Amino acid sequence: MSRSSTHTNTFVSVHNKLHTEQLKTIHLYDITHEAQNSLIPQLSNYYSNLYYATAEKNQINIPQSIEQKFCEKCLSLFIPGYNVIIRIKYNKNGGRRLRFRCLSCRHLQYDDRIQQGNKRRKRDNDDSKSDVEIRIHRHDREGTVETENTEQSVNEDENDDEKMFRSENGKVKETEREKKRAEKLKVKEPMKEKEKVEEVNEKNLKSKERMKKRKQSSSLLTMLQNKRDEESKNSKLNSLSLMDILQ
Repeated sequence: MSRSSTHTNTFVSVHNKLHTEQLKTIHLYDITHEAQNSLIPQLSNYYSNLYYATAEKNQINIPQSIEQKFCEKCLSLFIPGYNVIIRIKYNKNGGRRLRFRCLSCRHLQYDDRIQQGNKRRKRDNDDSKSDVEIRIHRHDREGTVETENTEQSVNEDENDDEKMFRSENGKVKETEREKKRAEKLKVKEPMKEKEKVEEVNEKNLKSKERMKKRKQSSSLLTMLQNKRDEESKNSKLNSLSLMDILQ
């Protein structure tokens, strides 16, 4: 049996084991990502709320790896460099963990899965009190936040995040300004082209008017000259007739 047929049979067997609500939850999870790709945060938040509500209603356990992809407060889908700042925080014991700051609601949350060190931090160990920890507990999916062991100030982190937040906002605003400039240039370029065409048309019209006037003046001069020639000819004829009479 080929690998593709084996994969297909496996998918079908797994698909058959899932009930309707589980399939609906997976579908909502996929739609949340697609809505975020469309750069409409409100639409993505709507589907992520619906995703969590469906999972909770049907008692479907969401893995931590998936939960960390969403803000625990506003349920925005995290996109690094767009709506979340991710940093690695180190403690005195050499452990480390990921810190997520949501740029939509400024909420902080942590991921301890990468925590390393000679001695792994134990939850009930008193030595861990020296590290500033913010543990997030979800209650009724409304995000109840409990802050523990606040012996050290987090002002430095807040300032760093504020600078990064301003930097990200500055980049977004600069991009928006560039787009506006490009749109203005696009509007101005057709206007300039139109002005050039109008200017050329105006010059052509004036040139035609001048040619018309020259033709009119030339024809008028010709008529006057013909009239003078005719009068001169008539005067000569009259003088000749008088001479004949006198003879």
